[in-house]
Amino acid sequence: MDPINSIDLAHQLKQEASRFLNKEITTISGYCKNNLETICQQSVLVSICINSGLITDINRPFFLSRIAVMLQDFVRSLLGLLQSTIQKLLILLINALWKSISNATGLPINKFLMY
Repeated sequence: MDPINSIDLAHQLKQEASRFLNKEITTISGYCKNNLETICQQSVLVSICINSGLITDINRPFFLSRIAVMLQDFVRSLLGLLQSTIQKLLILLINALWKSISNATGLPINKFLMY
């Protein structure tokens, strides 16, 4: 059994993290683009309706608050996606470390609970 080469291990972890994050960023980017485009379209429609008089001083706060709620929901969802991505990255890296230690020691390293 060969000892762990810390430089090779760091390189491996970086490659695995980069591969994983590139895939996740593509997914999150698509989610952001679609949602932001929808919110912008809604904003355009509201502005057209305000200019045409369909949305008045009486109902304007309602329509504007709906756009604000859409943005809040978008940001909350994005936060959840980012938290999930970070957790998956942590698990990926820990599993890679456990595998490296297991290979270096010949001992089976079981998954540990995260605290």
